[in-house]
Amino acid sequence: VHTKVEMFVIPQSKNSPNNRMGEDVLKYSRTRSILFASDDVFLPNIYVRTLLYKWVEKGPDSIVGDLADRGYAHPTGGYSAVIPKMFKVYGKPKKHNIVSTRSMVLGRKWIESYKNMPDVRSFVDAETDCQSIMLSALVRKNTGRNDPIFITNPDEHPREDLLPAGVSAQKEEVDILDGRRNRCAFRAMDIFGKNIWDPKENKK
Repeated sequence: VHTKVEMFVIPQSKNSPNNRMGEDVLKYSRTRSILFASDDVFLPNIYVRTLLYKWVEKGPDSIVGDLADRGYAHPTGGYSAVIPKMFKVYGKPKKHNIVSTRSMVLGRKWIESYKNMPDVRSFVDAETDCQSIMLSALVRKNTGRNDPIFITNPDEHPREDLLPAGVSAQKEEVDILDGRRNRCAFRAMDIFGKNIWDPKENKK
């Protein structure tokens, strides 16, 4: 493969979602931002540029992902892919507060913070999931509960799903139904604070 920058393929000793936020990421990266991409999606140049431009626009503390990968955690209701009607209150709009690492850009600083949280890492290893929820909670904890920034697929050169149609959605549904995402959301409250999924307070 001919690229303008060096590419590293780094073998890992353990199959873990934490590998995305491990020592190797910090060792081999030199940029302020880190791009995540799952192996089941293809990201064209324009799509990656859109993610990066939005991250630069919103600042280094932001976390930017695809609107299709949004999620919502409620302090008592747990996790859902979209905001349930029962939690919607007229005049008080709620926003999705979780974004998947499936296609994401975030600041290097959050990787540095994440790797120094053994309680988070051990829980993610045990569940073989939850890294997206924990990363979203980590950013919220340190930014006054800022929500993720979402982009929509560009009309030209959109993200391409490499899995057969519906497979990714089916996996998401299974993960929700078996209670895994709920355990993740509630564990994040234990680690980052009971109010971690509360809406951001608007300063007057």
